[in-house]
Amino acid sequence: MTVSSSFAIRCKEELKIKEEIDPHIAPLVFILNAKLGVKTYKSCEGHEDIMPCFESDDSWVIRLSYPWVKIGGDDVDVVRSLISEYKSENGIEWEVSQYRTGEWLLRPIQRNATRAIFQQEALDLAEYFESL
Repeated sequence: MTVSSSFAIRCKEELKIKEEIDPHIAPLVFILNAKLGVKTYKSCEGHEDIMPCFESDDSWVIRLSYPWVKIGGDDVDVVRSLISEYKSENGIEWEVSQYRTGEWLLRPIQRNATRAIFQQEALDLAEYFESL
């Protein structure tokens, strides 16, 4: 699976998402929504500079060093089950965890890895989900 801005734009259009989707997380967002029926709300491919989470009006912003996808609480068990299967087959560790804002994030388990490695894992996870 390749990463491109055009795929991210097509993903946004097909899913009728208002916000831009970062290219390195777009395949995972697309597969979660289109193939698995998991509603996503926000996502990010990760940042080189980390800033704390803050809330503004009814929205929130997170700048983390790794990619993440915000999912709804109704989909947590389904995604956790899929992640568990993926982990047992591939050894790559991702999780669904509740962020300090109370939102559910699909994200890599934090460890000593670069943002590029985490982004590749997001693509690998999307390919795995696509193969189901």
